[in-house]
Amino acid sequence: MHTTFLTKTLASVALLTTAVHGVDLDGMSAEDVMESIRYEAPAPIMAEHTLTATSGGFQVVDLGGASSGTGCIQGDWAFFVRPGTTNKVVIDFEGGGACWDLLSCVIGLAKKSVDVNGTLAMLNSGNGLTNTANAANEISDWTYVYVPYCTGDLFVGSNRPWYGTRHYGYNNGNAVFQWLKQNVINPEATLTTGCSAGGYGAHFWASRIMGHYSNAKNYHLADSAMGVMSRSQFNGFVNNWRLADNLDYENVPAYASIDLNNYDSNQGFTVQLLGYLAQAFPNSEFSHYTTNEDLVQAGFFAAGGGRLSDWTPQFRNILGRVISMSPSNQNAYIAPGTGHCIIPSDDLYSTAVGGISVSSWMFGVINEDKSVANFIDCQDYGSC
Repeated sequence: MHTTFLTKTLASVALLTTAVHGVDLDGMSAEDVMESIRYEAPAPIMAEHTLTATSGGFQVVDLGGASSGTGCIQGDWAFFVRPGTTNKVVIDFEGGGACWDLLSCVIGLAKKSVDVNGTLAMLNSGNGLTNTANAANEISDWTYVYVPYCTGDLFVGSNRPWYGTRHYGYNNGNAVFQWLKQNVINPEATLTTGCSAGGYGAHFWASRIMGHYSNAKNYHLADSAMGVMSRSQFNGFVNNWRLADNLDYENVPAYASIDLNNYDSNQGFTVQLLGYLAQAFPNSEFSHYTTNEDLVQAGFFAAGGGRLSDWTPQFRNILGRVISMSPSNQNAYIAPGTGHCIIPSDDLYSTAVGGISVSSWMFGVINEDKSVANFIDCQDYGSC
């Protein structure tokens, strides 16, 4: 599933970077198009949701389609839960690209729907963090909440802009958050995680989860979500997703100081988003994983008009500045190569830099094992 989508995404990125930014809408003016398809997303669901038992470990939480305020670019949305045997919970946001304007959405840069049966089969097959058979998986007994992605907006949109795409990721994320509050009571620990677009879901939703479960030990791990963005992407996030409406100002008051009216080519938005988050929760741990030359992250930056070769120095600049804003509760692992996303794969347990596997580093943070380094960089080992 992940491989097929990744292949299609890379092909679409290549096409978009060479596309002419102009489309023919059958002679209609922009105003005509806007008026003909303008639509306001319904309010997010607030009601209680119940589990529907299925075969295997994961179960489906079905919210009843569009009437719940949730949805996908195409079709209805649901999420998945595997009950655990400890009072600890993982919230894992799925990846699947992004789209921020008409062309990027039409060309297919984002996952558009949820295949319930296919997702259940993938989750219950057990790979990466969902692999309960691997003794190295130290969170295999935690309750596991898997949040599918199908809205193109990094789980922070609540809008259907003039070009018609249903950017309902915030609504979907909020439905999971409301379910958590009603069904997961006073956990001992939480891990908010995700890869690629799901890593941004972890960025945007960790504060609400940590704020609600303030008595728990709270952890954040963003996989392959370093936040290097171009001007067109930033503007699309703000204008087409309604980013400003959905930042968590309650738990991170410093977000109110972020300038969302002007693009910062030095990636100031991402630095402030992640730096202020870590500062707001000094007793929580925040972790970032990426490869040094992640082809997908760099490709998306290029698709938005950035230079492919600028991606690595840009993400390293972001990471260094974020860590400097809150050095005591930040962790980072930079692996060699161009790979993308490690937590959905058993490579999590075998990929190593300096003799330390990604899983050992990750669980070292969760177990507060001071013998495991907080910062692991392939550059320091001459292996990048």
